[in-house]
Parts: sequence; C-alpha cells; structure tokens
Amino acid sequence: MTMNTPLEKCAREMDGVIEYCTRFAPEFSRTIVGADAGDILRIEEVVGRPLTPEHRAFLSRMGRTSPDSLGEFLKSVEFGVEATLRFYANPPVPVPPDALYMWTLDFDSEMFLRDAERNGARPLVMYSWPVAPETGEFTGESRLEHVIADSLLQYLYQEAVLRVRTANLEHHAEFREKAPEMAVDEASIRQFRSRFKSVAEKLGFQQVPHVDGKQVFYDRADAALMLFSAEVARDSIHVYAQDGREFAKLCSLVDDNLEVDRWS
Repeated sequence: MTMNTPLEKCAREMDGVIEYCTRFAPEFSRTIVGADAGDILRIEEVVGRPLTPEHRAFLSRMGRTSPDSLGEFLKSVEFGVEATLRFYANPPVPVPPDALYMWTLDFDSEMFLRDAERNGARPLVMYSWPVAPETGEFTGESRLEHVIADSLLQYLYQEAVLRVRTANLEHHAEFREKAPEMAVDEASIRQFRSRFKSVAEKLGFQQVPHVDGKQVFYDRADAALMLFSAEVARDSIHVYAQDGREFAKLCSLVDDNLEVDRWS
C-alpha cells in the first residue's frame, strides 16, 4: 500500500526540484547533501516544536550542503542545519512565535516559513520590526510581514528557473505590456495573464510547477517563457531560447499575440 503522508508528499515535491535542476546541471544532485534524522531532531529540540513537512523535506535533501556550492542556485543564502542552529543560539532579530527560521540572504535578511497555511501553502516571509533610534534595539512593537513567495516550493522553482535553467539558453529578450490608456484594474490584469498562458501552451510550453503567482514561468526543451507582474510598473515577459531562429520566431509570436513593446 502506497503511503501519502504530508511529509512523503513534500519529499516527492522536493525530489522534483532536484530532478529539474539536475536536468540542466548534472552535477547538482551530486553536490547536495541532506541532513539526517539526528540533525532534524536537534533542530526541533532547539526551536521547541516539530518542523513543517516541507521544511523537514528540504533539510533532509539539502540540509548539509556546503554554502555557495550550487553555482547561482541559492547563492549568498546561508541555509541548512548549522545556519539554523546558529540563528536560534544567537538570534539577530526577534524570534517569531508563529514561523520557523528558513535561511539568511546576503548576511542580514532572515527569511521564515510560516506555521499557518494560506491558500493551501505556507508562505516564505521576511519580517521587519521598529527600532528605537536612541539604542538601535528592537522596540517590541508590531512587526510588518513581507511575503517573499507563496510557498517554499515556489521560491525553489523560481531559483531553479532563473539561476539554473536560463544559464543553458543563449538568447534572451524582454517585452513590456503596452502602457494602458486608462487605469489598470484587476480584471485586465487577469486577462493579460490568461492570454500569456494561452500563447505559451499553444507553443508547446508547460507551466513550471508551483510558479503561478506574481511570476508565471513556462518551459520546454529548447526555450522558456516568463511573465513578471509588477504592482507599480507594466508587466514584463521574458523570452529565452537556445536556437537563434527559434528565438526570433518566439519573439515574433509574442509580439503578434500580446500587446507588448520590446525592450531588449
């Protein structure tokens, strides 16, 4: 009988990320090192509660990987068993009671995985706290939450596409949605995203798993299409391809089927 516990499901999803990266960087799967059960138990004892299934699956696959050993993937991100233990031993920011430390980006940007789900997934977030100007210490007042990704898997697949996949594609162009004649509303944003998805699928692209928020990524063997939604600017579409003739064809089709201007 096949088991399908939340942990097993998350482990399979994490294996999918690894397989995706290894498809374009064969050394990837040979470089990662996972944490063992003792490592994870030690972390759970330090934080005082069980890890979420996706957090545990991430550590079990990558928790002992050497920093900056995966090329551009998670570059300048301090993660894993030792990083987690260091954080809880000497927290540089207030420890959230409702989220667990995930990693630190660029030495001073701590990210956390929320305990509670939102829309079926636990967001990856950053927090900011008021600081007393006289002492530079945190005041204990209400924090602000900044959602970095709707889920851990979303963040990892974004990294996989942007840092690993596109490194294998020689040609790149950026398009921007044409400036609207009137204020853009939610319906027009959804319509543009829907048209982008329709064009990508007609061209034989498949949507990258979990990347369907402000960013929507599509991939196929020889090319990639990406939509980046912006709150204060026009949406952008990026076209990547290996072959020059196919690249030119894709750019022409994007230009013909979507209301965009080419920027690069």
